[in-house]
Amino acid sequence: MYEFPTRYQKAATFDDIFFTLLVLILWSGAIYWIHKRHLFFKQFSLTLFSAMALLATYLLSAITFSPPEYQYISKPAFYGVSILYVWIIAGCGALINLHRLKTHQDPTMVAKSFRELLVIAFTCLILVFIASLPLSAFKRVRYANRRPRCLSNMRNLGIAIHTYATEHRGDIPATAEGEPPRGWRVELLPFIEQQKLRESYNEEVAWDQGENVEIARTEIEVYQCPANPIQQNSEGYQLTGYAAVTGTNAMWAREKSLSLDNVTNGDGLSQTLMIVEACGQNIAWSEPRDVDLDTLPIGINLPGENKGESNGILSSYHGYGANVMFGDGSGRHLSENIDPEVLEKLCTATGGEVLTANDY
Repeated sequence: MYEFPTRYQKAATFDDIFFTLLVLILWSGAIYWIHKRHLFFKQFSLTLFSAMALLATYLLSAITFSPPEYQYISKPAFYGVSILYVWIIAGCGALINLHRLKTHQDPTMVAKSFRELLVIAFTCLILVFIASLPLSAFKRVRYANRRPRCLSNMRNLGIAIHTYATEHRGDIPATAEGEPPRGWRVELLPFIEQQKLRESYNEEVAWDQGENVEIARTEIEVYQCPANPIQQNSEGYQLTGYAAVTGTNAMWAREKSLSLDNVTNGDGLSQTLMIVEACGQNIAWSEPRDVDLDTLPIGINLPGENKGESNGILSSYHGYGANVMFGDGSGRHLSENIDPEVLEKLCTATGGEVLTANDY
């Protein structure tokens, strides 16, 4: 079994560290050579250091700073790179200066040259680290913004479902209607400004056959979680991060789902999950498949049999929980430490359970 999400997916590799070290060392050597050989460029040494730092910043930050949502990187690579880099520069400088001493050069000039080499090494590292700080902050803000963007997608889907229900006497679409079955995401296309795509869908063949194959490969932004690093599978089908909950007493059903009035008179729209994140199920958006309350383990971000998969009924890449949308259109983030019994009660629409906001 593999944990979900995969915490070590973006850990630094040997090639990452080696390539970064190589860039730092070669650039430092070039700057040192220019500094010693061309007096005209001495005044531009700091500019060259800064340019090198900006180039190395991207290389280092890619393997150093872990987005707070993912926690993919097990250990910061920056410290290891820094130590190796300083030791290599110091070792090379020591060997060069030992050779100079053996050739009877002025010991004072040799020591000065060695100090200059170390100053260049430490200056490069300091500039790289300082330049990486704002980049790290920018990355954290960017990743943090993906959770509200995901909730916004779910709210838009909630509006579309309620609009669909208004035009169908309070009924919401089934999760596998007709033969061959069609998923609710296909039925919802006209309500998310995809009318032409719905008209091009061939109801006479399955979702993964004929002209429907190209439809399954069409990207629908509102169906995709922006934090999901796996947006399509090996066959090119665009994956969705959002699924309906089916099963005993659930709001959704394969042939005929409950109406909004049924849910209102049951557990209540504000206490019933309408759409949940299920990134670990790797569902193609046009595939008539969702998460079944009766067959899947109740939990969030449970381990899966393969990397990038989760056996739990909810799974998300936002870290330590998943986004959900209730029947009344409100959305929130549920912790993965939620009591499974409470989560199961939230998934049912007519179970007769009584819950409060403090329960989850």
